[in-house]
Amino acid sequence: MTASARERADARFAAMLYIAHNAPAPFALNARRVDLHNLGTHEFRGCVPGPDPQRWLCVIVSTAQSPPGVTRDSSTQSNEEEFRPSF
Repeated sequence: MTASARERADARFAAMLYIAHNAPAPFALNARRVDLHNLGTHEFRGCVPGPDPQRWLCVIVSTAQSPPGVTRDSSTQSNEEEFRPSF
C-alpha cells in the first residue's frame, strides 16, 4: 500500500470511528458509508448521509498527527454539493 493510500485509509477509518461513536443515531448507522474528499496535504473531509438526503454529517480529518485528528464540520452539504464546480 502506498503512503497516500495508507493516509486515505487512515482518514476514512478515523472518520468512521468518530461518526459511529459521536454522531446522532441516524448518521452513526451510516458510518461505514463515509464519502471521503481530499482537501489537500494531510487533510480530508468525510461525510455520511442522514434521513434527509439534503443534510449530511461531515468531519474534517487531519492525518498530519497520529492518531488522526477529527473535528465536526458545520456544513451539512455532501462532498458532491460542497465541491461541485461552478461555471
